[in-house]
Amino acid sequence: MSASMTEKRDLDQLEKAPIPIATSDSPSGSFNDEEHDPFDTEYDRKILRKIDYHIIPFVAVLYLLSFLDRSNIGNAKILGLVKDIGLKGLQYNVCAAVFFITYSASEVPSNIMLKLTRPSLWIPTIMLAWGIVMTLMCLCNSYTGLVIARLFLGLTEGGLFP
Repeated sequence: MSASMTEKRDLDQLEKAPIPIATSDSPSGSFNDEEHDPFDTEYDRKILRKIDYHIIPFVAVLYLLSFLDRSNIGNAKILGLVKDIGLKGLQYNVCAAVFFITYSASEVPSNIMLKLTRPSLWIPTIMLAWGIVMTLMCLCNSYTGLVIARLFLGLTEGGLFP
């Protein structure tokens, strides 16, 4: 008997074999288990509520920090940023606006990275980068440095909120 005939016979036997159905007694767990019905909306609501109780407070704090960060340059202007760095004319407005260019441009690539990597890896990475950029903004002592820092700040902060 040739190899192709044997393969054909084995394939015919596999097609005719009954498909095993998992039951609640199976060790691997199954969809027929009463406790974990995939269409149980009450079970889904409990899971989502539990996830929300753990995630929402954390995201709310991040959003608060992000809001403070966006309004931070306005507070710095009131406290003498323009005079300290020597900004003239529309330079302050450029520094305030340039943030939103990279903020908007980084949202879509960040969402793509969120899909390509695990959120448990991507979100802490982008948060760390955001914190580093925010911390290093205190080293800005010129218009160019402030513009570059604001560009990087928009780049990192845009990825925080998908």
